[in-house]
Amino acid sequence: MARQPRSLLRWSYLLSLPLVALTPSLAHSAEDAAAPPTTAPTTPVTPTTPVVQGAPTGNAPNPNAPLSPLEQSADDFWHFAMIANYERANAEAAKVLASDPTEVLKAFEVVAAARSRGNLQLDAYEFVVGLQRVEALRENALKLTEAIVKGQFARRTDTKYIEENIKRLGGNMRAFDNAVARLRQSGEHAVPQMIMTLRDPNQRPMHQPVQQALVQMGRDALNPLVAATESRDEAVLLPVVSALGRIGNPSVLPYLARVSQNKDTPGAVRTIVNSYLNQWGVRGTPNTAQLFYELAENFYYDKVTSITSGHPESTIWFWDEAQGLIPKRIPDAIFNECMAMRSAEYVLKYDANRGDAVSLWAAANYKRELDLAGGADPTHEGSAPHFWGSAAGIKYLTPVLARALRDRQSGVAAKALDSLATIVGASTLFNADDLRPMGDALRYGDRVVRFKAGFTIAQALPQKPFAGQEAVVPALAEALAQTGKPGAIVFAPDATLNALKDEVAKAGAGYNVVAASTPEAVIAAAGGLASVDVLLIDARGMDDGRVRQMLNLADTDVRLQRSARVAIAAPIALRATLTDAPAADAAAIGPAIEKARAQAGALALSPEDATKYALQAAELLGKLAISRGQVLDLGPAQQTLLAALDDARPEIAKASANVLGYLNGAPVQATLVTKALPEATAEELRVAFFKALATNAKMYGPQLEPPQVEALRKAVEEEKNANVRAAAAEAHGAMNLPADHVKQLIVNQSKT
Repeated sequence: MARQPRSLLRWSYLLSLPLVALTPSLAHSAEDAAAPPTTAPTTPVTPTTPVVQGAPTGNAPNPNAPLSPLEQSADDFWHFAMIANYERANAEAAKVLASDPTEVLKAFEVVAAARSRGNLQLDAYEFVVGLQRVEALRENALKLTEAIVKGQFARRTDTKYIEENIKRLGGNMRAFDNAVARLRQSGEHAVPQMIMTLRDPNQRPMHQPVQQALVQMGRDALNPLVAATESRDEAVLLPVVSALGRIGNPSVLPYLARVSQNKDTPGAVRTIVNSYLNQWGVRGTPNTAQLFYELAENFYYDKVTSITSGHPESTIWFWDEAQGLIPKRIPDAIFNECMAMRSAEYVLKYDANRGDAVSLWAAANYKRELDLAGGADPTHEGSAPHFWGSAAGIKYLTPVLARALRDRQSGVAAKALDSLATIVGASTLFNADDLRPMGDALRYGDRVVRFKAGFTIAQALPQKPFAGQEAVVPALAEALAQTGKPGAIVFAPDATLNALKDEVAKAGAGYNVVAASTPEAVIAAAGGLASVDVLLIDARGMDDGRVRQMLNLADTDVRLQRSARVAIAAPIALRATLTDAPAADAAAIGPAIEKARAQAGALALSPEDATKYALQAAELLGKLAISRGQVLDLGPAQQTLLAALDDARPEIAKASANVLGYLNGAPVQATLVTKALPEATAEELRVAFFKALATNAKMYGPQLEPPQVEALRKAVEEEKNANVRAAAAEAHGAMNLPADHVKQLIVNQSKT
């Protein structure tokens, strides 16, 4: 999928990057306090070079001050971790973790400052993160890392801290530079208070330095600033658009265009906005809808890195004319999707006929749900993707499917198909302007997408031919055969074939494995597996052309296209497309296979989901078999249905028998009676098989050979289980056999 949610380590590292110093306090530095106040800078201020993380600053902790009990525990943890006394270190960590995160942060900053010497400036955060590599300390190191990051975040978002640094902007140049550096640490969370300062006529002397500070904050201020462009207050708009224009990030273009087009925009503001638009080459009346559409696409594809927060959570900002900027916190993983949706909504506000914006909004909504992974999103509590996708209709969902297939986003494609399945019918799907995405989904490399596409079309019971119809029933048959156990193919020289096959079978949770020594045999072997998740190639002793031939053939087979590709001794020219597996260590092949499967990005299929899909496929095959006039040929599913009679899941075996009752084919009746006769077979299955045989005989007449008819007659006469005997009698009667055969039954049952 696209962007993965950031792990704790990743976001905490990002969170620490922009810091000018690790330990800013709420107090002024002595140097700043002694400096006389001056008027605001009248020329652009050059940002100061950030201090190295952990280096002492004017307000760094005093390394010579006596330690508090918490600081002593933090110092003891540091000491015992360094000398590998992990038991004592963990005991001290437990004491530290009992405190508030902000206090934990301060304690470790004091310890780091006290332990620093000369040019060796220690960093508490980096030290604790490094301890995560020590197995005995990992759990507590993770907890301490989380506490430090929470402490950093709490400090940066503290309103008093922000307010004090805003006031310091009115000091001399050094005070201004230090204040900007600390406001940059607070990032977007400082902007609402800065905007309120700009709205306050009593703080007019602060307006120019605050505006200059917003410019120097750059990307960190963009997110709330663009939201503030919805204001109607000239006192807000003028400095906001000026700051946005001077920051010079192309992401703000649509927002400036919107301000320019708004009839209520004050003339002075419009003049400034148009000058910035001209600098970016936007002449005349800007196409605001198109600019927002392009921004929405950039967010959708994670190309907008200038506005994301880099914190564990991101903020979506809303503007209220009375309250100003209002934040709503969301998981960082869905920030770009939420902004894509917001941008698409702006498109529709300016051009209600942009159907492409509707489709993009729906795609972003599906993607948001996937990345949210069950979490909460307060900005879209009423935006259930399936609900809105279904409500939008086929005209808008088909482009969503096309985009997802093009982008290889299997999760989005699967969700779009789920919504399509609830609304399609013969009068909608087959009258759609473009059915190609549905056909492409049937041939897509991810099996779950293929299944859902097959289900969607099959339930519409198509009554007229259409392009790609030949792929529908094979997709249903493949779904029917799923067990949730992955499949693997080994392509190797005869000398290593069996050993590798055994090794792969033990990998992960266990694989169904077939092996072959020629590319053509590999393709043939694929048909014997319910799914093909892995292709392992042993290139030792093979020429490069043979390996390339295997990969080319795999690319033409729909079931192998998205399989994970693992190779031992891969040719140099092909290594970029293959996951390396060790040639000497057979036990390491399993991890290489699992790594390749993760990289392939195919949707996982649990045994529970496999059963669900198999039952759905059987149900739809049954409807197709009963339906008169539908155009799909069920022949390709017959062998799979016959094999499913031996499925260990009784519900699958019974469902398959039910479908076979409606299929005409010589093997059907013979197989049903053969499976129904053994007493070792479960009663429910024997009854289902005999009843399916009866249905088939009623539809297509008797097709059993004489020995099979005789075996059926004996079951009617001799079967001890009453339910099975009744079902066998039903099948016998449905055969409409000759009178002498029936007479024999009657004579044999006579007791006189």
